[in-house]
Amino acid sequence: MMFDLSTQNFEITEELQVRKILEYNTNYEWVFNKNNNKYEYDLKAWKYNIYKDGRYEPIFKGYIEIEIGRGWNEFDWPNHKYQVVSFLKRKIYNFDWNTNEWKDTKNYIDKTFYLKFNNDKTNCLCLLIDDIIIYGRPSNRDQEHDKYKQSFIEVDIKDVIWGIKNCIDYINDKLQ
Repeated sequence: MMFDLSTQNFEITEELQVRKILEYNTNYEWVFNKNNNKYEYDLKAWKYNIYKDGRYEPIFKGYIEIEIGRGWNEFDWPNHKYQVVSFLKRKIYNFDWNTNEWKDTKNYIDKTFYLKFNNDKTNCLCLLIDDIIIYGRPSNRDQEHDKYKQSFIEVDIKDVIWGIKNCIDYINDKLQ
């Protein structure tokens, strides 16, 4: 069963909506908190070690970067239109404003997951950022006039993980 956000009677941000979806689809040991550092990724993922004596200990496991695919309006990916998935380059690489050039990768790419949801947040795709670098290539739709906001990395649709449950399992397996 899917967590139904339409039954909520208050306004919540997309980040919180995604957080609720993640928490609903994971067991009680996982917690996803907003990352207050705006220069890092959206969420921090914690897994709690719970001991028989009732004690518990949070263990930081990784990060989640969230994007809502504005052109992805149905449940299924519009693969009749797109044979690739694009990821924002600024979420993966550092940008040097003095030289207007991309630099090295951001920190923690080996434990940061990029989740891209459809508009309704009923489906998603994901990939470890390290794997985006391995499988990805620069996009042909990059725009030189707004390099920072309009640069992308493309990955073939066959190389990404599809579906909320599959993404949760993928994150869980990679962060163990």
